[in-house]
This record gives sequence, C-alpha cells and structure tokens, in this order.
Amino acid sequence: MNSCNIGMSLMSMGVPKYQAYGMLKQFGFGDKTEVEIAGEESGLIKQPEEWLGTVPANIFIGQGIAVTPLQIVMAISSLATAGTLLKPYVIDEVRDSLGKVIHKGTRRVRYQVVSRQTSDFIREAMRRVVAEGGGKLAKSDKVSIAGKTGTAQIAASGQYAKGQYVASFVGFWPAEKPQYVMLISIGEPKGARYYGGQIAAPVFKSIVEDIVQIAPGKI
Repeated sequence: MNSCNIGMSLMSMGVPKYQAYGMLKQFGFGDKTEVEIAGEESGLIKQPEEWLGTVPANIFIGQGIAVTPLQIVMAISSLATAGTLLKPYVIDEVRDSLGKVIHKGTRRVRYQVVSRQTSDFIREAMRRVVAEGGGKLAKSDKVSIAGKTGTAQIAASGQYAKGQYVASFVGFWPAEKPQYVMLISIGEPKGARYYGGQIAAPVFKSIVEDIVQIAPGKI
C-alpha cells in the first residue's frame, strides 16, 4: 500500500470546519514559529468560510494547504512530548573567545495542544505505520522508529502540476521514548516511484542508523 486517503476524507465529514481550522492553528500551522531565522514564512490555510465542497477533504489529506518543514517538525514533536507544543530554536549556545557561554538556547513550552492520551494513541499509530504499514521501508533493526509518509502534488499556476510530487517522511525515534524528530522531503523524484513511503522513508532510515552510531552528547 502506497497511499490511502479515504479514512481522512471520511473523517473530514464529521468534524466541523471551524473546529478543524482551530486545531490546525493550535498545532502552529498558518503562523510563524518565531524561530531565529530571517525570512520565515507562515504558510497558508484558507479561512473556514472558504472550506466549501471538497476543500475540507483535501485539507485533511494535506492538499490545499501550504506549510513549512519547521511547522511540520514542530507539530510532530508535540506528539513525541506528551502533547506539549514547544517553541523551536536553532542555536544551542554561543561562546566567546574565552569559552564563556554568552547565549544559551532554552526549551520553551508554548502550550498543551492535545492530551497525553491522544498523543500516545497517535504515536502508537505512527509506530505501526513503520512496523506494518506504508512506512515499512523506514523500519530499522537498530532503533525503533515511528513516522508518517506523505505524497503531495506540486502546485503551479493555481493548479496541481501533472506528474510532479513531493515525497516526504516525518518521524521520531526511539518510538517508545522519542528523543529526535526529523523530516525528509524530496522534491520531484524521478522515475516511476514517487511515494513518500518508497522514496523518503528509506532515506530517513539510513540517516537515523548513522545518527544512532554517534555517541550520546556528540550529536
């Protein structure tokens, strides 16, 4: 199985559009993360008033919405931290010429976006995606991985370009007690294989297996 959107499309029919929109905003989509990088984009989410016809179903499967890689990682991180949304930062620390720390990045909690029970449920579902679902090519014998595949059409001139895709895989490890989150996104993969589970998942696995060989504290 490469991709199945029926479940999410059906789910969109049972969730009020204002509630769904609010949940997307809660996870940080449509707003800048305020990370210390110039030129950050906020992404794009249509206002609920524009959610007509098939728009809700499209949004639930990741179409008709524009998000940044950092927004995806921040949202997925909340599932790895018992439902807590954290504010991302890039610089861990800065030292002067004498080795004195003059700036230290700090972990900042924004708010609780979902309950621990909900985050545990989704985390287990993501573990099963890798163990037995569409993300099996990310499965590793060295560390347990949880993740989700993504295959999106590329928008061009107000419509989706035929045969052009972005293949993605986002996940965290170890699945039981996550310490790291990573997103692999490959634009316009060539050849007959273009699904995230086919293209991005094995790249994710390869990088993770390299990382786990690095001594703790050296990453």
